[in-house]
Amino acid sequence: RSTDQFGSEPWWEVVAPEERTVGRGMLAQALGGAPTHLDLTCIGRGGESLHATVAVRGLPGPDGRLDHALVLVHDITERRRAEIAREESLARTEAARREAEEASKAKDAFLATVSHELRTPLTPIMAWTDLLLGGTLGGEETARALGSIQRNARAQARLIDDLLDLSRIVAGEWRVEFRPVDLVPVVRAALDVTRPTAHAKGVEVTSVLPREAVV
Repeated sequence: RSTDQFGSEPWWEVVAPEERTVGRGMLAQALGGAPTHLDLTCIGRGGESLHATVAVRGLPGPDGRLDHALVLVHDITERRRAEIAREESLARTEAARREAEEASKAKDAFLATVSHELRTPLTPIMAWTDLLLGGTLGGEETARALGSIQRNARAQARLIDDLLDLSRIVAGEWRVEFRPVDLVPVVRAALDVTRPTAHAKGVEVTSVLPREAVV
C-alpha cells in the first residue's frame, strides 16, 4: 500500500470500521488460495474517509503453506468523486427531462381543455345560426335562438377573459373571489347546447326550472 495516503498503520486500522468484517473475509479467502480485490472505504493518514481498491493475495511461508498475505491499497478517491459527480449530473439531467415531459403533457392537456371549453358555447351559436338562416323557426323559437346565441357569446367572452387571467396568475396579480353561483343559468345553457341538434331531428326538449336561484 502507499504510505503517502495511509501512513504506516496496521492493516485493520486502514479499513473503515464498518467494513472490517469484509476485510477479514478477504484475508481469509486469500489465505485459502483465492486472491481477491474489492472497493472499500478506508481511513487516510489525517483520519479522512477515502475510497480505495483493496487487493489481497496469500503468500507462502517457509514450509510452502499460505501463512501471510500481501495487501495492496490503491486510493481511488478522486476517480470515485468524479463518478459520483457524473451520476448526480445524470440524475439531475434525467429529472429535468422528466419535468420537461410532464410540463409538455400538462400543456397539451391544457390546450385540449381550452379547445373544448371554447368550442362548447360555439356549438349552439353555430347551430342556432344555421336554423335562423334556414328560415324554419317561428317567432318564439327565433327569440329563443337569439337569446341562446347571446348567452353563449357572453360565455365565450368570459372564457377568453379567464385565459387572459392566466397572465395575471403568473405575475402574481390574480385574486380568487368566492361567491355563490346560481345553477339555473348553468342548466339552461347546457340545454341550449342540445336543443338545436334535437330540433333538427324533430325532438322537443323541455325543462322545468325553479324561478328562484339554486346555489
